[in-house]
Amino acid sequence: RRGVAQQWVCGLAVGLQDRLVNLSSRELGQLLLCLADTGLTAEDLTADQGGSGRVSSSGDGSSWAAAVSRAVEAQLGDMSARDVCRLLSGVAKLQLQLRPALMQALLLQMQSGFLEAPPSALAAGIDALTRLRVVPSRDWLGSFLMATHRTSTAAAAAAAAGSSRRGLPSSTAATLSARRALVG
Repeated sequence: RRGVAQQWVCGLAVGLQDRLVNLSSRELGQLLLCLADTGLTAEDLTADQGGSGRVSSSGDGSSWAAAVSRAVEAQLGDMSARDVCRLLSGVAKLQLQLRPALMQALLLQMQSGFLEAPPSALAAGIDALTRLRVVPSRDWLGSFLMATHRTSTAAAAAAAAGSSRRGLPSSTAATLSARRALVG
C-alpha cells in the first residue's frame, strides 16, 4: 500500500506521461531514476492509471512503458553511452519492460560510445542490464571488455605514475568489478 506522498508522485508521473517525448535523453533518464528512488515501479504507474480513469494511449495496458519507448525512440540517435546507461538504470529500477527491438537499439547506441563513457556509467549500465535480464551479444560483450580494458589500463597506469595517491577512482573500481562479473 502506497503512502500519500508516493500516491502524489505517482499521480504526477502519470500526468507527465504524455510529455516524456519532449524531454532530452538526459532528462528522461534522470526522471526515471527519481521516480524509482521514491519506490515506484511500473506496476504502480499502471495501477494508478486504472484508478484515475485515464485510458492507455497504447491500448495494451502499459502506457507508461509505451510513453517511455516513444521518448527513447525520439532521442535514440542523439543519446550518448552515458545517457543510455542512465536510462537503462531508471528502466531497471522501475521494472519497465521495453520491447526487445528497442532494447537492442539501446545496446547498439551504448556500444557506439563505450570509449567516451566514464567507467561509472558503464558499470551502472552493466548493472541495469543484469537486473533487466538482458544478455548482450558476444560482439557487444567483446567490445565492452575491450573498451573497459583500455579504460582500466589507462587508469592503472596513471595511478602507478603517481597521479592518484588514493589508488583507483571508485568508478574504475566499479568497472573492474563489472568486468570480473562478466568474465568470471
